[in-house]
Amino acid sequence: MQTKLNIIIPSLFAVLVTWTIFAAIPYFRFNGPYPQVDTQIMFLHFLCGTMFFYFAVNVLNSKFKADFLNHPLISISFLLAIISLISSLFSNNLSVSFSGSPQIGQGVFWYFDLTIMSIIFSQITNLKKIRIIIFVNLLIVTALVSLFTFFPNWKGISVSFYYFTDYLCFYGVLTFILLTSITKKTLIHFLGFLLLGLYFTFLENRSAILFWCTTFIAAALYYCFQLFKQNNITKKIKFILFSDFIFVFVIIFISILIVSSSLYFWPGDYSLSTDIKNTLLEAPVVRGKIFETSLYSLNNVKNLLIGNGWGVVPDLLLENMNSWQYDQLRLGYNLHFHTHNEIAEHLTSVGLIGGFLFIIYIYYIFKFAGEL
Repeated sequence: MQTKLNIIIPSLFAVLVTWTIFAAIPYFRFNGPYPQVDTQIMFLHFLCGTMFFYFAVNVLNSKFKADFLNHPLISISFLLAIISLISSLFSNNLSVSFSGSPQIGQGVFWYFDLTIMSIIFSQITNLKKIRIIIFVNLLIVTALVSLFTFFPNWKGISVSFYYFTDYLCFYGVLTFILLTSITKKTLIHFLGFLLLGLYFTFLENRSAILFWCTTFIAAALYYCFQLFKQNNITKKIKFILFSDFIFVFVIIFISILIVSSSLYFWPGDYSLSTDIKNTLLEAPVVRGKIFETSLYSLNNVKNLLIGNGWGVVPDLLLENMNSWQYDQLRLGYNLHFHTHNEIAEHLTSVGLIGGFLFIIYIYYIFKFAGEL
C-alpha cells in the first residue's frame, strides 16, 4: 500500500504542476499590476511547499532513500538555490530576489521549487505507464490552453490566459519530449516533430520556427551519419558533433553571437539604425543590447562572483542605458523584465559562480536526456 502511495502521490503532483497555467484564468486573478502571472506563481510555490512537506514526512519515516539526492540534476539545482540565496542577501531588493520578478517569478524560491520537483518526480519518471499518463495529461492541457489563447472566452466560457501565443511553444516542446520518452519508434518521432513544426507556424514565433528548422537539420545529419556507421571517420565525426559538450557549446556560442550582434550593429549611445529596424536582425540585436547592458552591472568583485540577485534586470537596464536606448527597449509601461537569455540571466543574477553551475546543469540535461 505504501509503495503504491509513493507512486500515486508524486504522479498527482506531476499532473498538478502542468495545471499551473489554469491559475491565470480571470476567475482566480487578483487586481494587481500582473494579474496573469501572480496567482500562477502563488499556486506553484504552494504546490512545491506541499511537495517538500510530503518529502520531509517520508524522509523522517524512512520511506524515501536519500542516495538519489546526489544526482546532478538535483544537487546542482539545490546549489543554484543556495548561491541565489547568498546573492539575495547582498541584493538591493531582498524580497524581489527571493520571489523573482513579478512577471515570471524566477528567483530563490523558484530554484528551491525546481529542486523539490526534481526530487519528487525522480521517483516516478522511470515508470513508462506514469510517463504515458503525464503525456496524455500534458497533451490535453496544451490543447485546452491553445484553444482559449486563440479564442478567449470561447462559447461564453470565462477562460483566457496570456494575451500572446509565444509561451505555447514551451508546451509544444515539452509534449514532444515526453512523446520521445514513451516510444522509440522513429516514424512516430518524425510525425510528432512535423506536428510540432506545424504548431509553431500557427504560433508565429520566429525563434521557435528557427529552433525547429535547425533541430530538423541536425536530426537529418544524424541519420545520414547512421547510414555510414561502418566508416570509422564518420563514427568519429558523429561522436564529436552530437556529443553533450557540443550541444552546450552551441548554446554558449549562440549567446555570444547575440551579444556580439549588439556590439556590432548597435554600438555607442545612438538610436538603433533604420537599416536594422523591421528586419530579421532587429530581434537578436535588441536582445543583444539587453544582454550587453545588463552585464555592465558586473563591475565589481561581489557582482562578478555572485551577481545582483534575481528580478532586477529592469533596474540594471535603467542604470546603464541612455534615453535613446530606453525609448526603444521599453515594453508598454514595463521595461524588459528579463534578458531573454538564460546564460545572461544567470550571469547577471548570480554571477560567474551561478553561471558556471547553470552551464553544468545544461550539460547534464543533455546527458541524461540522451539516456532516456
